[in-house]
Formats: sequence, structure tokens, C-alpha cells
Amino acid sequence: MADNRETQTGGVKDFFSKTAGASAAPFLFFSILFACLASRDFYWDDSAEFVYLAGTWGIAHPSGYPLYTVFCNLIGALQGPTAWLLSISNGLFTALFAAVLVRVLQHLGWTLKQAVFTAFFIGLGAVTVRLSLVPEVYSLHLFLQWLAVERLLQWRKTRSRGVWASFWLVFGLSFSNHLTSFWLFPAILIWLWYERKSLKSWRHWLLAGGCFLAGLLPYLYLPLRALSDPLYNQGDPSTLSALLDVIGGKAYRYRLFTLSWAEFLEQARLWGQGLWEQWSPVYLAAVLPGGVWLAGRMARRDLLALGSWLLLGCLYAWNYYIPDKDGYHLATYALVGLSVCGGFFLLYEQARKRLSFLKTGAHWPIFLAVAVLIWPLGQALRASQADNSSLRDLSVDVWRVLPPKTVLITEDINLHYATLILQREGLIEADRAVVNPYLLGFDWYRRFLARRYPDLEHPPEWESLGVAFREAGEQLDGEALGSKRQDLVEEMTRELMRTLARKRPMAYYRLDAGDESGTAFGFRLQNAGVVSKVVFDEEEREPVSACEFSPKYLAGKERFRDAREKSLIGRYATACNRQAIEWVEAGRPEEALPALRRALRYDPEYYPAMKNLGLVLVKHLGKKTEGIEVWKRYVEKAGDDADSAVRRWLRENAH
Repeated sequence: MADNRETQTGGVKDFFSKTAGASAAPFLFFSILFACLASRDFYWDDSAEFVYLAGTWGIAHPSGYPLYTVFCNLIGALQGPTAWLLSISNGLFTALFAAVLVRVLQHLGWTLKQAVFTAFFIGLGAVTVRLSLVPEVYSLHLFLQWLAVERLLQWRKTRSRGVWASFWLVFGLSFSNHLTSFWLFPAILIWLWYERKSLKSWRHWLLAGGCFLAGLLPYLYLPLRALSDPLYNQGDPSTLSALLDVIGGKAYRYRLFTLSWAEFLEQARLWGQGLWEQWSPVYLAAVLPGGVWLAGRMARRDLLALGSWLLLGCLYAWNYYIPDKDGYHLATYALVGLSVCGGFFLLYEQARKRLSFLKTGAHWPIFLAVAVLIWPLGQALRASQADNSSLRDLSVDVWRVLPPKTVLITEDINLHYATLILQREGLIEADRAVVNPYLLGFDWYRRFLARRYPDLEHPPEWESLGVAFREAGEQLDGEALGSKRQDLVEEMTRELMRTLARKRPMAYYRLDAGDESGTAFGFRLQNAGVVSKVVFDEEEREPVSACEFSPKYLAGKERFRDAREKSLIGRYATACNRQAIEWVEAGRPEEALPALRRALRYDPEYYPAMKNLGLVLVKHLGKKTEGIEVWKRYVEKAGDDADSAVRRWLRENAH
């Protein structure tokens, strides 16, 4: 018995001695890489919310993410740039994932070289990199899931009670970070089924339950903090029922497993599109041969476990509609990446059998590995967020043209949180207010508005409409719930605008830059750049000169790679084009020229501005020759999308 324990311990030490240095390599590489590329400012989607919450000890949107929220608050308590520190931390979590992945693959029978290469390859995937450079919950989640797998496989090898306890603790912490950890349950059950003879003692399961519950302790943050009534208290989980609603994501449940077949297939297509982005089609061609390689190298139990994890993750993500869902794909992309790398190894093994020069010299595997990694590394470097301040720039440009005490209505949650951050930084006056219509339906948000903006008058109708909003959540489900709640929040927004009419300036920010409607919630709008002023009377207003946006984007849309930056530039170009239209309608076409030319500096391929520039030159200013040249360029670039009337005019007049 003693001899057996010594052999077992020696095996563990031998494992650590072989893998410690190999795991350190991807960890150090990704730590440095992501620190250099990390966003120095708050970013879009949930990132801005987490930056806002950091240091305030508030409560995030369902399911609460208590572990990451506590982490954000600890970072926020430091003296330093919070957004940048959170971004760097996110990169460290991905680096830790890569290090853990090496150890997991070693447990599964891969060679050390294969495991290290795979860690580098998966860590350099485009979606993985993008989510590692900004404050988000998903990199920590990826690390915790794979650390739980590593702990379970290590226990399978050593039967150590301490490792068994650490597995359940990490698995519980993973749940405290994000509920999609339940995707791992089938895989864990498969692995444990094969080890069932070693798990007959009730002590094993008592220890497992205690450690798992210890891992869930961060969830206590939600009710305890809610009871202290923080300023930002999403869902107000101060009661048991409210806590369960927050943890279970009741507010978003109507988006889950309520999709039609067409919507389900669309979500599956988006998953595939993201996978296409994660690695090029050339690399994805290795998936099928990789499946053959995996089947020949890995135990059946391991294949079944990983396959069940992939299947459940895909089925869940494909049945859930949320706009920013890339993070839900990370674990499944990593699993697909194992097959891609397996395909590489199979192709290399076949090449070694047929090409004699690959059989000699140890440099060839290293050379080929570097060659394969060059493209994803180049993509990662180009994905840098270090200079991306697009959300801050947009927020500043929105508020710059609005008068004091303005109330801004916006469905864009990004602008909502960005405004709160800039007010905390003192860059936007505290007398201005930002209101998100959808959140108006929730009691906690109306309390937040009352405390954050005490001079903001609340309509008396809000109370009854809020009750109706709450009752709809109890009585309806699926699409009917979403539709009913949308109607109610629109009515609440109208009541707010009626209450504040002529008392405070009001503005509206369109979520969709392409929406040409001149009204919002039944009120007239006046263009004011990327934001519109709400008009409460019939007086005709002179167009607002508001085309002076953040100058760095005048470099042109083609100079930027991030989708959010490109979208912002497109919004700036659209705003300038609208400004020009208003000048023409006001009978001052000469004022339209600078706006149109500025639109084309933002986006040289923005065809509406190109068409309108030719129209102003030809029809309004009599500069026919110059206008014809603009229209010819417009028709050439727009192709089939070019206006048929312009084509016809050129045929008849451009001689």
C-alpha cells in the first residue's frame, strides 16, 4: 500500500515537472500580448456596465455575475485606470485558460508539443482575442470551466481527496460567474460514470457537496448588497423570489427556447459565421480529418464527454436570442479548435510518412507550427483595442450639442452606461439625465432615476404602468411578453416626455442610424448631428450645424478594423448627410456642401452622400461639370445599387 502511494505521488510530481514550463509559455505569451492590445477605455455592450459598476458595489443585469462583479469592484477600488485594468485582467484570464488547456490535453493523452501548439492556436482565435481585450465576463468563465475539467481529470489520475475537493470548488465558482457552466454537467456525469467504482463512499459526495456550495457563496453578494440599497441595484434581489428571478434571468427568459425554426437556424448560422471568423476557412477544413485523429488517439469516454459539452453548448446558444452572444460561443469554439488541431496533426503525420525531409531534424515541427500560427497572430495584432475610444467619443459628441439640463432618451444601453461613467468622471454635467426606455418598466430602475437625478420629475402614470409591466411578466411568456412590455415602456416614455414638455430640453438618440423617421414616441424630432432634439411646438427651426465630430475618424472608414468603430463612422457620415438635406430644405444649399464632403471623409463609400453631393452641385448650385464627375464616380462605385434616375440623367446630359 505504501509503495503504491509513493508511485502515485511520483507520477504527480513527474506530471508537474514536464508541464509547468510548457504551460508557462502560452501564459506568458498571451499575458504580454493581451496587455499590449487591451482596451484603455470602456467598451461597448456589457463592458461599459461593468466599468460603471466597478467601485460602486452595485448589482449587474441578470444573472448577476456575482464573482465577476466582486472582482470588478475590487479593481475599481484601486487607484488606477479602471477600464484598462479590467481589460488587462481579462487578458490574464485567457492566458490562464491557455495554460490550463495544456494540462487538460496532457491528461487526455496528447503529447506536450501537441498540447502547447493547440493552446496557442485556440488562444489566437479571433473571437477569443476580441473578448480578451475588453472588460467582459466570458474570459474568466472560459478559464474556470477548463480549470474545472483539469481538476476532474487530475483527480481521475491521482484519486487525491484534495484534488476532488478543488474540482467541486472551482465548478461552483464557475457557476457563480456564469450559469452556462451547466453545459459541463453531461461531460462531468460521463467522466464520473466511468469512475463510479471509486465513488462509493458517502464521504466523497459529502465533500463534493460542501465544496460546490462553497463555490456558490459569491451569490450571497446579491441579496446582501441589495439589502444595503445600492444606487444601482438591477432586479433588487433583496427577497428570495427576486433573487431567484435575477439568478435565473427571468427578465430575458422570453428570449430563450421561444424561437421559431427560422430563428433557430439563423442563430446557428451566426454561430457558424463566428466560427468562420475565429479561424479562416482554410483552417476549418481540418475539422473532419481532426475528428478522425481524435477518434484514434483519445479514449471513448473523453470523446463522449467533450462531444456532449459541445452539443449542449450549441443547442443552448442556438435557442437563445441576444445581440452580444459571442461570449456564449467561446467554449464551443475551443472544442471545435481541438478537432482543427487534430486535423493538423493528422496531416503532419501523413506528410512525415511521404516526405523524407520531414523525418530528419527537430526544427521542422517548430517551423511548421510557427507557419500555421502566423496568420492568427497577425489577425490578433490587427484586433488591437488599445486606441479604441469609440463609445467615449460618441457620448461626448452626443452631449456636446445639447443644452444644460437636457434629458436624453435612448434605447442604446451603451450610451446609457457611457453617460453615467462620464458624469462620474465629471466630463458631463450632473444636471443632465439619461433614460433608457426599456429599463423604465422595472421598479429598481425608476428608484435609481429618482436617486441619481432627484430633480427629474416622474409622471404619476408610471406607478400603474409599472404594475402592468410586472404583471405581464407573471402572466405572459415568449413573444407575447416581449410585445406587451414593449408597448408599456413606450407608453411610460411618452408620459415622461409629456410631463417634461417645455420644462426641460429633451433629446432622442436613435438606436438605428438608418431610421429616417422624424418622430419618436409621437413627438417631432429635429436633427442635431448624431442625436435629435425633441420639438414640442410647431415653430420652424433653423438647421443645427452639428457635423463637427471626433476628428480622428476623418481618417476614413477603411483605416479602422473594429466593427464598433466602423459603425460609429457610418453614423457620423449619416448625420452629416442628414444635416446637408436640412440645409437644402431650408433653401441654403451652399451650406450643404461642407456637410456632404465631410460625410465622404468619414466614409468614402457612403453612396447617399455621394449622390446628394452631385445633386446639390448640379441642381442647386449650377456646378454641372463638377457634379457630373461626382455622379459618375457614384454610379461606378454603387453599381447596381445606384439610383436609376441618376443613371438616366447622366445618359441624357453627360456628353
